Amino acid sequence: MKYLIATSFLLLFSVLARAQQHPNSGLIIGANLGLSKVNTELTPGFKTIPNEFTHKMAPAFSIELSKLIGDHLEIGTDVHLTFLKGDTDDPQFSAEGIHPEMMHPITEPVEYRNQLFGQKFFLGFYFRRFEYFNHAWRLEPFLRVGGGYNTYTSKFRYIDAPDDELIFGKNAGRFNYWNLLTGVYFASAGIRTYKTRHLIINTTFTINYSNYDFLDVVHNYNDDVGSSEYTRRTDYDIRGIYTELKIGIFYHSNELGKHKSRKGKYKQPVMPFSGR
Repeated sequence: MKYLIATSFLLLFSVLARAQQHPNSGLIIGANLGLSKVNTELTPGFKTIPNEFTHKMAPAFSIELSKLIGDHLEIGTDVHLTFLKGDTDDPQFSAEGIHPEMMHPITEPVEYRNQLFGQKFFLGFYFRRFEYFNHAWRLEPFLRVGGGYNTYTSKFRYIDAPDDELIFGKNAGRFNYWNLLTGVYFASAGIRTYKTRHLIINTTFTINYSNYDFLDVVHNYNDDVGSSEYTRRTDYDIRGIYTELKIGIFYHSNELGKHKSRKGKYKQPVMPFSGR
């Protein structure tokens, strides 16, 4: 029954979206492709801690569904797959001798590979009213904020070791019975361009804030317990920040530019940030 109700609401939502005659009618669906990278790790007081890896760019992908609301707002959700990676030729980990899988010194080059799969929900704001959008390659800047969750498939291993021979991990190798799900919060800035009445190109830059110390797969500790915000007792309180730069192609089910404004007249294009 719950699936029938959910399907009914989805069909009703789609019908109502098509029935409207305002430029915000219809649904927007598409996919993003880009790059992601771990930036830093923080204490709850937003104090940065030393990076133990050289973080590198990795692919990021998402499928997105959204709906324009009113004159400036957008609500939506995505399903995403983000990869994070890094390595070091000179291992110096605070977890050595403390973490049960790192009781012996690590002296050879190592790397981490993290795969984040999850869902986000967002609220967006556009600087111009939707009725002034057009398909003449005009730039429409926007901001987004939101949150969601990530599940992890994580590997920490020697660079020369087989892919499934891990020092530590989650949901992989001999650690495949350890599952991890964490919250993620984000803020984005982007540019939307209508190439045709239906085709949209989005470019977005996103800062993601994870509430758990596992973006680089290795926990951080401090030997001098109690001397700082991150200690042996509070290593799980470390947060992480990673960024994403994506370009997406989207389809808008509304025929932008064929609808009239509230005054019944077609509007001439105006420049972004004009307030109209």
